[in-house]
Amino acid sequence: MAIESSALKKQPSRAKSLSKGKKGPFVLETFRVKVEAMERSYEIAKSAKNLPDYWPKTLEDFREWDDPGRGIFKFSDPTLTSPKCPQGYKLLRERLNEVRRKLSELEVAVGSLAPGDTVKSLKAVVAAQSEQLTRLLMFASEFRDEIARLSPKSKYLTSAWDLY
Repeated sequence: MAIESSALKKQPSRAKSLSKGKKGPFVLETFRVKVEAMERSYEIAKSAKNLPDYWPKTLEDFREWDDPGRGIFKFSDPTLTSPKCPQGYKLLRERLNEVRRKLSELEVAVGSLAPGDTVKSLKAVVAAQSEQLTRLLMFASEFRDEIARLSPKSKYLTSAWDLY
């Protein structure tokens, strides 16, 4: 579980405190652990036809993801998740992109199942918008009547200005 807060995001990553020789392997390992955790989350979510509680949706979220209990630590270097990532990250980056794509597709699929509450909610939105449109048409009709009374030869009374 990731904790999102501006206070935590401002803390330096654990890798910053490591020596140069240990920093690279540490970040590579945390990158691998993050990708594997996302792959496991996807497999579980796919079987359950439900979305995981948390998964990093953006590359920035991926870099900021910090869950030390699971061996997941944040890192700040955006080049590691970019198309121009170092050689040792290319395969992991491809796996990351693949699992992000799969999770996004699952999110759409799960969302498209449209449970009853979602359908009811959408029907309420449509009803409210229909009511609003009807009120607007009534106001427009009243304005048109007022224009006709004040200026019977107004260009706004031509058929080009008809709303219905």
